Amino acid sequence: MDLQRKDSDLQDDMEGFDDFTIASPWERFIARTEEILREWQAASVSELMHSGTEVEGALGLHKVHEELPYGSKNYGIDFYFEPDDQKRNREEWTDGLHPLQLSFGVVDFLVISPMSMSGMVLDAPEATFLLSSLAIALSNCGSDLPAFVPVHDPTRKAYYGIRGTKTFSMRYETDRLGSRIPVEYMHLEGLYNIFNTKVAFGARPADFSQFDVEITMKLTYRTPMPGFKFFEANAEPILNYDGDMLEELAWDEDCAWAEWHSVEDPVKGYELICTWNKRSLKDASEAAEFEKLSATQADKWALTIVKHQTATQENDSAGFTGRLRALVNAFHVSSQAHFVEEFAADAPSVKHVTHHHMVPPPTVLERVIKDLFEDESFEDQHEQSNHRSVLGVKAAPTDSLFSRFCLHALRFGTCNIRAIAVLWIDFVREVRWCWDEGYRLPRVSVVHRSPDLESCILHQKLQMLALCIEEKALQGVSEKVDNSHAVQDLTVNGTKETGTKIELFSEDPDSGRKGSAGPVGKLMLLKANRSLHAPLTQKLPVFTEDMLEEREQTLSTLRNWDNFTRIRHQRNVLASDMAAFKAANPGAVLEDFMQWYSYEKELHPVDFGEGYLPGFTEQDEAAENGKPLKTLSHPDNVDIWDSVDACAAFDQKPLFDYTREAEKVLHYLETIRPHLLLAQMLACSFAVAAHTLDRSVNNLRVATLTWELEELSASMESVLPSLEDSVKFGYRTPEEAADWQNKILQLCAVFQRVEENVILATSLGKKLGSAPRLLAALINHHIEPHKVPVARVFVEKAMTSNRWKDTDSSDERKVVASLFTILNSDASWQPSSSMGHLLNGHEPAFREVILFYPSNLEETLADLEEHQPEQVYSHRMYVHGTLNEIQVAHVVASID
Repeated sequence: MDLQRKDSDLQDDMEGFDDFTIASPWERFIARTEEILREWQAASVSELMHSGTEVEGALGLHKVHEELPYGSKNYGIDFYFEPDDQKRNREEWTDGLHPLQLSFGVVDFLVISPMSMSGMVLDAPEATFLLSSLAIALSNCGSDLPAFVPVHDPTRKAYYGIRGTKTFSMRYETDRLGSRIPVEYMHLEGLYNIFNTKVAFGARPADFSQFDVEITMKLTYRTPMPGFKFFEANAEPILNYDGDMLEELAWDEDCAWAEWHSVEDPVKGYELICTWNKRSLKDASEAAEFEKLSATQADKWALTIVKHQTATQENDSAGFTGRLRALVNAFHVSSQAHFVEEFAADAPSVKHVTHHHMVPPPTVLERVIKDLFEDESFEDQHEQSNHRSVLGVKAAPTDSLFSRFCLHALRFGTCNIRAIAVLWIDFVREVRWCWDEGYRLPRVSVVHRSPDLESCILHQKLQMLALCIEEKALQGVSEKVDNSHAVQDLTVNGTKETGTKIELFSEDPDSGRKGSAGPVGKLMLLKANRSLHAPLTQKLPVFTEDMLEEREQTLSTLRNWDNFTRIRHQRNVLASDMAAFKAANPGAVLEDFMQWYSYEKELHPVDFGEGYLPGFTEQDEAAENGKPLKTLSHPDNVDIWDSVDACAAFDQKPLFDYTREAEKVLHYLETIRPHLLLAQMLACSFAVAAHTLDRSVNNLRVATLTWELEELSASMESVLPSLEDSVKFGYRTPEEAADWQNKILQLCAVFQRVEENVILATSLGKKLGSAPRLLAALINHHIEPHKVPVARVFVEKAMTSNRWKDTDSSDERKVVASLFTILNSDASWQPSSSMGHLLNGHEPAFREVILFYPSNLEETLADLEEHQPEQVYSHRMYVHGTLNEIQVAHVVASID
């Protein structure tokens, strides 16, 4: 505990005794002060922490406050204490020290000040009165805590202080010099001489020559920040600044999000702290030589970043976060209309929602549509189109047409419901034009000729339309071919491959064969002495997720009908293949068809899915060269085989009517409910925005960033899948609606935090990418501020960590030094620059020096309390200096 109670042997005397020691106001003031100190003595650390507060700007330091009335004035007394005993033994330049701790080298201390606007004591007698009162009260309590009084003008940051024990006392004094700085205070040689003068004034000649002066120093460098002023580790813009900015181009012009927006660089500069450990100076010449040392020779380097104080707020609106929140608001109001046109036309039914929403001019709309439907600039569409950043969210691939539409919608106007409706209507109009003119849909690729059922419905519909446009183009080519039985849209085995021209034996007048693709190996028909021919079959029909759901509902309603009708509806593809097989193999039986099936399944296992042929087992695959099947034909297959007539594929009704399916897709796009449109846009926008952030930092290899992005993905997977269900089936209760609303707000908060960290990491990576350990440490310090005291990272001279030694990393000090652009002799020379210690021509922003003179009071140190472990020097001088001002704190210890 910081205050130790002194055991009292005094007993209360008889009742009614008059205590004349508190007869005067001053004595009552001392008694009240002593009473407060004894209360703090008796309290435990936890009780003091509970009743007090943590000191802002000082790490781990707490204080308790009490008021002391005296006459017409009120004074406040504050006890500053460090609750963690492990932090008491610390270095001189420990981060997060209170100014008085740094100036005087104390740990726990008292401050008494008037309860006024300035909080300063403006005359010397009042300061003497307060210090003497505290000294008497502390002596009565048996405490040797240092006590301070703020004096003079607040801008001077001046204090007087005392500290006393049984055998020695200490005096503290600090003050500030501004405007005209004496030359001797700008040089270490001058500071050394001034300090020696103070030491010699109160020391005996024999003692003065006994020890060398010890010195430790801390230099702070800041990179140039034109247009900004530094304030407590933050940069504030200078009002009406008309100077030239260093950066003419946007800092993020090559970032992944640069196509959609530009954000303010959160890093306005870097602060480098160079410290020298204690060393001895024998004379002034050594001090002068010490001043000539370069910053590269410092014992320790520590780097921190200077952040733009308002950049975070600006990035909220300029980045994805603000636009996603606007899209969430648009989703909430989208249920108030049945058609998108109502919002676009500002219909009376929704005018209360759209009356204040602005829509960009037609020229902007034209540019957006042109960008959406111009050809892709990349070649490998198939691989990229399959990538989704969040696998659990039904969204479009990040480089697809619908994803790009969502990104444009976020930037179109203010992402309000009316602007989105106008953009969607024009988008659908352009999609219809592509269909009418047979123009390929850009950024819509279809792998294996089937829509991606893991994506959102809108992307599946666009994939379906892309297939229809492709079929339309093939049909247009086939109409120019003289042969009426063109085969471009037929396949040998029902596969989904297109564009493969097959040379076929389409008709054989002698055998009656029609639609044959040629013999199949050595297979023979079982009941005819002829080769088994593979039929040309139709391409398989294409389904989107909603079409499959509709198909399942239809099959479920047919359960009560006759079995044959249900099977025929379910097996239309099988029936088409059987009819084509009969046409290619006159006189064939069902067993012949199953022989061909087993042969083709072995060659093309993917093309014959499970359930394609009921009753077929693995034993049937052994059938070849006319060998009989071991398994009898399934009754369903027999019924279908008997019911179909021989008919070549090109004479059959198409299984996939591309014209009808295309019109169905366009009808879906034109009549989609706004609530369903916004739900899919919301999921897709979050997914593509998260993917954009991930691409921005995927080369930084910082584990904390990876965890942040994984947390964002997990949040999206827990919230967005329920969005589609809520749109389809509605909320069951108001509580469920409120719960989802809270979840989406939490998701926006998570996204905002991740985006801020990604922007910060990207900015740091541009300057510190060649120092991966330093980069990762800075990012971690800012992402997890609760785990580190100060976002400051020590800079290593060389890579010593095994984790980074195999990477393309440079000497960290060289990387950090490169942040300070080398200045030529003309640029770096200034008449007022006289502190020395240049770093690439840059003067330190300020210099801190502590000079010590060893104490001859070793025999008295036992009188110090255990809670004050600081080393006692006979003289200590702390100097904090810049080119314009200097703060000096002096401590003198003397034997009583």
